[in-house]
Amino acid sequence: MLKKTLTKAFLLFILLFFYQAVNSFANWSVVRQPSWNTNFQCVFFVDEKIGWAVGDNGVIANTNDGGKSWVSQDSKTEIFLRSAYFINDKIGWVVGDEGTILHTQDGGKTWSSQKSSISSPLYSVYFVDKNNGMAVGSGTILHTNNGGQEWKIKFNNSDDVFLSVYLASKDEGWSSGLNGKMLYTKNGGDSWEEQFTGANIHAQLVKTQGYEIRSLDFVNDKEGWAVGEGNMILHTNDGGKTWEPQANGPIIGNFSINRGKEECDFGFYDVDFVNNQNGWVVGWNGQIFHTSDGGQTWEPQDSKTKDVLLSVYFVNAKKGWAVGEYGIIIHTEDGGNNWTEQSGSSDLLSGVYFIDSNYGWAVGDRGMILHTKDGGLTWEHQDSGTKECLSRVKFVDQNNGWTVGTGGAILYTSDSGKTWELQDSKTKDVLLGVHFINADEGWVCGMNGTILHTNNGGFTWDKQETNSWDYLSQIFFADKKNGWAVGMNGTILYTTNGGEVWKNQNSGTNNLLNDVYFINSKKGWIVGLSGLILNTKDGGKTWIPQKSGVRSPLAEIVFVDEMKGWAVGDMGTIVHTRDGGKTWKIQECPVKNELTGISFIDENNGFAIGKWGVILKYSKGEPIAELTKSK
Repeated sequence: MLKKTLTKAFLLFILLFFYQAVNSFANWSVVRQPSWNTNFQCVFFVDEKIGWAVGDNGVIANTNDGGKSWVSQDSKTEIFLRSAYFINDKIGWVVGDEGTILHTQDGGKTWSSQKSSISSPLYSVYFVDKNNGMAVGSGTILHTNNGGQEWKIKFNNSDDVFLSVYLASKDEGWSSGLNGKMLYTKNGGDSWEEQFTGANIHAQLVKTQGYEIRSLDFVNDKEGWAVGEGNMILHTNDGGKTWEPQANGPIIGNFSINRGKEECDFGFYDVDFVNNQNGWVVGWNGQIFHTSDGGQTWEPQDSKTKDVLLSVYFVNAKKGWAVGEYGIIIHTEDGGNNWTEQSGSSDLLSGVYFIDSNYGWAVGDRGMILHTKDGGLTWEHQDSGTKECLSRVKFVDQNNGWTVGTGGAILYTSDSGKTWELQDSKTKDVLLGVHFINADEGWVCGMNGTILHTNNGGFTWDKQETNSWDYLSQIFFADKKNGWAVGMNGTILYTTNGGEVWKNQNSGTNNLLNDVYFINSKKGWIVGLSGLILNTKDGGKTWIPQKSGVRSPLAEIVFVDEMKGWAVGDMGTIVHTRDGGKTWKIQECPVKNELTGISFIDENNGFAIGKWGVILKYSKGEPIAELTKSK
C-alpha cells in the first residue's frame, strides 16, 4: 500500500513538473539582429582590402576583403572609441573616451593599452610613421616620438576641445575643434599658433556662432580642407594662413540644403581627399557630397541611408567607405556614383504590429518601415517616403494601416505597405500613439495634449479638445465610444463618447506613462517608468498598482485575453502574467537592448522590437521541438 502511494505521488510530481515546464517554457529568439550594436565613429583603410571601423562600446571591426565581411576584434574595453589610424596593415592606434589609447602590431589580433596620463576624451589620432604621432581631445594635444610608449602633453587648455588632427610631417601639423579653433605647429607641437585671425570675416563668424570644425584633411603641406557645423567647408592653399569658405549655408553647388534646425545644426562630420581635385564630405541625414574640381563645386551623392554618417575614407578616386550611426557601413566602387550597404543600419525601432501570424510591420527612426510576410523569418524595407521618426504602427487588416511620428506625420497604406501616403494632420506636433477600431475610425495622440480623430480612414483629421498640454504617449479605444490616452506626469485621459469630451482619471502617480491596453471597456492596464504597471477593472474609475518585479522603465504592454499578458522595457526586460497581473514573472531575453514595442497574435506567438533594430519572436514550447529534432 505504501509502495503504491509513493508511486502515485512520484507520478503526480512528474506530471506536475512536466505541466509546469510546458506551460512556463517560452522561447524568445532573435529573428532580426543588427550587424553591429554601435555607432561607428571612424573608418580607416590601408589598401583596397584591409580596413577597420571603430565605435561605441569598445567596438573594433576589421575587414580583409574590402568590406564583404567584417569581424569583431577584441579591444578589451567598452569605452567609446572615436578614431583610428594605421601606418600599414599591422601597426595602428585607436583612441577614445577616458584618455584611452590602444595599439596593435599585428593588425588588430591583439590590442594593448598605452598610457596617456589623462582621463578626458580623445577624438582624433594621426601618425606619420611608426614613431611620430599626435592624439587630440578635450583640452589636450598629446605627442609621441616612440610609437606611443610615452605620450607627452604638448598643449593643455580646459576651455578648448580638439576634434581633429592632421600631420604633414613629424614637425608640421594642424588641429581643429570647437568655436572655430584652428591651431598650427611647425615644431612637433612644442609651440602652437592660432590660425583664423586678422581680417578673415568668415572665421570670426564661425567663432562667434560657436561652430565646430570637426575634420581636417590635407593633400600636401599647403592645400587642405576643413568641415563642420552649418554645412561648412573651408579651403586653404597656403598652409592655413588663410582659409576661405567653399560652402557654407543653404547652397552647395546646385544643391539646396534645408536650413531648418534639424538639418543645419549638425552639418558635416568628416572630409577626405585623395588628391587636390577629388574629395568627399559626409554628415547629417546620410549626406554625401563629392567634388572633382578641388571644391569649387560640390555635388550630392545618394548614400541610400538617412543615418548620420560620421566618417569617410577613400583609398583612391574610385573605392571608398563611409560609416556612421547605428552600425551603418556603406561602400562605393565608382567614386560614389553608387553606394551599397556592407553592414545594414541598426536604427531604433519604436513600433510593431502583427495582424496575424505571418503579416507584420515594424517602424522606427528616419522613416524606417520593415515588413514581414512569413512570421518574421525575413524582413523587407518599405519606402515610407519620409525622414520623420516613426513611433507606432496599427493595421486593421492585411492591407490598411497607419503609422505616426515626428513633424505631425501620419502615413497610410491600403496595399500592405507597398505604397505609403502622407495624410494631412494639420499639426507639426510630434505624434506618438495611434489606434484604429476599423478601417474608418481612428485616433492619434502626441505632444502638447494633442488628440486627433478621423471617421474616414484619415482622409480628414480633426482635433479633439483635451484641456491638456501634457505629452501623450499612447491612445487606446476598447470600442467606438470608450477610450483612454496616457502620458507625462501620470496623465490619464478618458472618454465615453468617442472623444467629444475627454476627462481626467486619477493614476495615483506622477510617473511618465508609456502605454495603455484594454481587453474590454472595463479591464485595462497601463505601464510606465520604474517598472510601473497599473490595472483597472472598472473602466479606470480606480487604478491599482501591480507588482511587476522590475525597476526598469516599461515601454509597452499587450494582452491576448483577460489573463495572459506581456510587457517590455529597458535592458531586455520582458515580464509575463497568466493571471491578469496578480503575479508578473520575468522571462529570459536573449538581448540586453532597450525593448520599445510588443505585439501578440495569440498566447503562443508574439514579437518584440527595440534599439539597434533588433526583433525578437516568441514561440511557446519551440525549444522542446528543437531538442527532439536534434536527437
